[in-house]
Amino acid sequence: MLFRSSFSYSIPEEGLVQVAVYDINGRMVSELVNGYRSAGTYPVEWDANELSSGVYLVNMTAGEFTTVQKIMLIK
Repeated sequence: MLFRSSFSYSIPEEGLVQVAVYDINGRMVSELVNGYRSAGTYPVEWDANELSSGVYLVNMTAGEFTTVQKIMLIK
């Protein structure tokens, strides 16, 4: 069975973007985006096949903006 999650993010101006998934202990388990992007909306797909069920944190940094969202992976 495949465990994938899809979402998108939007940035109002060009710049360096990083989107990464961390486990509850703060270890990065997946780096989804790490690079320069133009302004716009971008799709992201997270392949969670190698991870166990639990709580994960998705951290996005774009320029001076940072946000963290808590997600639950249930297999």
